Amino acid sequence: MLSQDDKLKQAFQIGLCAVTIMTVAVTCMNIPNNSEVIETKKQTRVIKQRTKEEKEAYRKNSPLNPKFKIDIKKAEEEAIERIDTGLATLYGNSHSLADYQNHYQELVETFGSKFKKAHLPNPKDKVNQDLFESYVENTQANSYFENIDNVHHAKIISFVEYKSKVYGNEQYLNISFEFDYDLVKGKINSFKDVRYQTEKVMEQ
Repeated sequence: MLSQDDKLKQAFQIGLCAVTIMTVAVTCMNIPNNSEVIETKKQTRVIKQRTKEEKEAYRKNSPLNPKFKIDIKKAEEEAIERIDTGLATLYGNSHSLADYQNHYQELVETFGSKFKKAHLPNPKDKVNQDLFESYVENTQANSYFENIDNVHHAKIISFVEYKSKVYGNEQYLNISFEFDYDLVKGKINSFKDVRYQTEKVMEQ
């Protein structure tokens, strides 16, 4: 018959065994299987490669890169001048179809074929005469560059406000665009219409 001390030792050993078994079981449950380890390593490699590529792309296309033998400030000013002049010509400063026709090719060269399709009225369509004759006040157009990280994809935000006779009533209209601009090639890559509304928002 076991003494009290032997019983305590036996109970302690059984408890210790149980704790050991539970610890091993929990540890085994938390060990990721081989496929999970492989997938994690794969994702880590992809992230590292993507980060490396993004850093390299930034270095290559940064305006600080000496390979771009252009005056960035001058290129910005020329871009703003062309876009502001073009938007003002299109919205308000052409007061007849003939006036618009004189500037049409210049507008196409400034804004590109996609903008032409979406926003440049057909210069041969006489119905557009009423449109240009409805403009009663020369336009304000204001554009600015956002921070430039990539000289091939610089963002320009443009605001245009013009006054037109709508159903006989004079009304202020305004529209804004977002342009993706290549400072090296001096051309618009793409554009988005940002906002269109019928109220005066710009200062005189």
